[in-house]
Amino acid sequence: MDSITSKSKNAGKLNEKGFTILEMLFSFTLFLLIVGFLPLGLRTVVEFNQFEKRMQRLEWEVFISQVKKEMRMAEQITVQNDRIFVYRNNEKILYEKYGSSLRRRVDLKGHEILIQNIKSVGFSYQAGQLAITIIDLFGQEYITQFTPLIRGNVS
Repeated sequence: MDSITSKSKNAGKLNEKGFTILEMLFSFTLFLLIVGFLPLGLRTVVEFNQFEKRMQRLEWEVFISQVKKEMRMAEQITVQNDRIFVYRNNEKILYEKYGSSLRRRVDLKGHEILIQNIKSVGFSYQAGQLAITIIDLFGQEYITQFTPLIRGNVS
């Protein structure tokens, strides 16, 4: 008799019901919600990269307008391969690559960042045209050419 009563005590502690259909539907709903929001997260990451590229284009447009304005007021321009010196009002303005940025310095002092996230920059002067070429970290190449209106000389 003792063995029969001990089995009935243990049978009460063991629950062999398993998953009900309601629990399974609840788990499946949670799984679908998680999987449903996963593409939104991936899309946000991809759009952030596109936003960086658009921002770089905007930076380029602002930079070009500033450079053209400064070149119109220049008295003399000295172009080297990776830097350019602009002389105006007894000031020596230097544009040069600094790390992954293009910076502007006046009288070799200061540190004004004009464009960020660039891989290379090139300046050239040929046939009266000043050319600026920049390649950003995304591999996009930006080129502009314009004629500086200077009262002095270009070298």
